[in-house]
Amino acid sequence: CFFFLMIRRPPRSTQSRSSAASDVYKRQVLGRLKMSNTAIVDAILSCDVDILPAASLDSLLGIVPTLEEITEVNGYSGEPNLLAPSDVFVGEVGAIPGLDQRLKALKFYCTYKEYVDELDSRIKLIDGVLKDIKEGKNLKLILLYSLGIGNYMNGQSARGGAYGYKIDGLEKLADSKQNTDPKKTLLTHIFEYVEEKEGLMPCNPGVDINDYDFACKTPISQLETDLQEIKKFTNFVTQAISKQSTHPKDKVKEFLSAFEAQMKAQVEKFDVSIAEMNKYFITLANYYQEDPKQNPSEKFIAKFYAFWKVAQATKERIDKLKDTAEKAAKRAAALNKGGNMADKQKVLMGDLKNVQAKKQLGAKESIDNVKINKQQSSESSEMNMLSMLLLQGIVKKQQS
Repeated sequence: CFFFLMIRRPPRSTQSRSSAASDVYKRQVLGRLKMSNTAIVDAILSCDVDILPAASLDSLLGIVPTLEEITEVNGYSGEPNLLAPSDVFVGEVGAIPGLDQRLKALKFYCTYKEYVDELDSRIKLIDGVLKDIKEGKNLKLILLYSLGIGNYMNGQSARGGAYGYKIDGLEKLADSKQNTDPKKTLLTHIFEYVEEKEGLMPCNPGVDINDYDFACKTPISQLETDLQEIKKFTNFVTQAISKQSTHPKDKVKEFLSAFEAQMKAQVEKFDVSIAEMNKYFITLANYYQEDPKQNPSEKFIAKFYAFWKVAQATKERIDKLKDTAEKAAKRAAALNKGGNMADKQKVLMGDLKNVQAKKQLGAKESIDNVKINKQQSSESSEMNMLSMLLLQGIVKKQQS
């Protein structure tokens, strides 16, 4: 004769693989927290973020009981000691009114500064870039002198007498090369001319060029999206406060009311800043005869970013040309200056070693730089010829 002990199965016990996996995950999370259910409930009600920091709150958000789970556990009428630990957690913690909103509100309280500081930094950065495009001294000088030089070059032609030009033409300043010296472009000439007249080289924007890089990847609409995220979290705070209960340990309203007022004021400030920035951008785009709808902020800024990169590359070439000219002047001075033949030979040998070093470097360059290598080879041949002529002149002078 066989006897079977019939007991009521605890809620959700091995009903499905998904529910079983959920029970395992809950046990893992509760095991990491190393807190009793009572301690967790008390910490949530009293809003104790020292006991429940952001990481712990995030873990709890991953195991917030669903309404179905709470209903099922509450409907269980069997022996309490037969309930699984995860079901006991559901029954005790699930009794807190507005549990999900409270946990999200407390987590936001712990992390809000990151959201606020990040958005504030982005607003100031993009605003600074837009202001630099409108008011930057270096950009104004480039626009002024390039327009003047362009009108002078075009003279009485149909292109002459222009009052302005499209900003897409800025990059083209580095494409126009001089016939007498192909190494120099129109932008090179403008920079050198401005440096002579104004005493400065306008090759950099008024803000860090990396700010331009960020601004042309972050549209103003993204700032509005980021603000919506902060608004959503602020609403969780409002909802959590509305769930204040009569439980003696429930401090949610007392703890979050001042924070709610602070965040609402911050949200309003961000709303105003982004609206003003958007209005400023539209005015700026129209100022440059650009359609703000077809060219939103990130595309508009990208045009100036591309120019500043070209401008900095041009400045590097100018510096190299100056350095080469200075070295050539020093060599010429050393050769023309009186002295013994050994000293002059040292100067020439130094030049020849530099040429050989350039040849070795050119041999290692990729096929994309074939034209440059040919030019270096031509320059090297001229240097070899010049060195031989100079040596012959020295020898003849010594012989005479």
